Formats: sequence, C-alpha cells, structure tokens
Amino acid sequence: MDEPLEVEIEFRSQDGFCVSESLPVTHLGGNHYRAEGSAIFGEELYWHDELEIECTNEGRGRFVRVLKRSGLRVESFVISKKITDSERLRDLLDAVVESGGNWEIIYGGVLLTHVPAEVEMDVDRLLSQVIADVNSGAR
Repeated sequence: MDEPLEVEIEFRSQDGFCVSESLPVTHLGGNHYRAEGSAIFGEELYWHDELEIECTNEGRGRFVRVLKRSGLRVESFVISKKITDSERLRDLLDAVVESGGNWEIIYGGVLLTHVPAEVEMDVDRLLSQVIADVNSGAR
C-alpha cells in the first residue's frame, strides 16, 4: 500500500459553493482513497473513512463521495491550550490509540477522537475528569 500523500481536495455543494482543503490520504486504487485525517470545512469526512476523489491534476482532486465509513465513533470537543498541553490529556489520548482508535487536535483547540464502536469508552466523561484534574493542579 502507498504511503499517505497530501491532496488538495475540492468540496462542492449542490448550490455551487466550493471550498478546498489539504488532507492526507492513502491511495487504495483507482479513485479510491482512505482519509488519514478529518476534513474541517468540506464534507463530514473523518479519519479512515474511504472516499472517491476525481483527480484533476498533480496533488489536487475533487471530492466525489464517501465510499465507506470507518465504523469509528467520532466525537469533537473544544479544549483550552492548558488542557491541550497537559500530561493528563496525553494519557487519555494514549488510551484512545490503545483502544484501536485515533485522535486529532485541529487549530490547537479542537479535539477529535475516533474510537471503535465496539469499545466502551466514555471520552466525554474521561475528558471532563482530565479538565477537572488539570484545573485543580493535578499533573
């Protein structure tokens, strides 16, 4: 399988509005790719969703459709820099990865977690505990 590559993907709405963003993807064959990050401005497209991209030129393409969802439960949270920089958050993020999932921090304060659907992990509750611990001075 190919290494992930950065592709500038154009997302076009039915009313003609267009936005593009750079997204790491892995080529799976033909116009079939797997997202290695989440789209922020375009479609609801998350880590390990499979998508169809119509290549327009080198490093650019037009989003066609999601072919297959990752099957992961995606949650998003807005967190402060103090929380982002904390060891306690790193512990939680390590647990997400150990569960078979992944996480992303976008713009320094938007946390996305991707947890396998079959894993019983209440990220919201765990993150609330991290925030309480950090704000009380715990490591």
